[in-house]
Amino acid sequence: MKKRFIRLYENNIDRFTNGGFLVGDVVKIKPGSYNHKAFEGREEIKAQIKSLIDSDLNIRIINIKNKYPGVMGANNTDYINPFNRTVDIGQEIMPGRYYNTTSVPGEILERVPTYPNLPPIPDSMKRADKSHIDTKEVENTDKNRSLHNTNIKIPSVDAKPTTAMYLPKK
Repeated sequence: MKKRFIRLYENNIDRFTNGGFLVGDVVKIKPGSYNHKAFEGREEIKAQIKSLIDSDLNIRIINIKNKYPGVMGANNTDYINPFNRTVDIGQEIMPGRYYNTTSVPGEILERVPTYPNLPPIPDSMKRADKSHIDTKEVENTDKNRSLHNTNIKIPSVDAKPTTAMYLPKK
């Protein structure tokens, strides 16, 4: 119980120190963020971010990385700043499977509040509901159905088993 509480407590503290994000959160990219200064001269990443914005699939956080690693015993406050985070995001094509992953600055993301429910199902993943369609009775057109009333003798099955074949060998 104590370890579970500590883990929950650490996750809640991490949400505030990581700029409001945790790994596994559903996020959306702010519109027009492909013009961010981090993407200057990177046309492939701009195109990838445009495709992430245009798709209706859920985007999840895969990893959160610090710009500067934390140093033990130092008073460097740069690693605490939530705006120095690089976030790996990806489209969720099925639970736990990510596609079209990329690294973006945390400034261009905003969290989608889904707690305590599951994230919304994208329209591209929904299928048409056919439960309301009336079904027709299938009529039996085969008039020669005599096999269900007759017994067919199979020689290998009709042989009587002996008890000797089931006894263990000595």
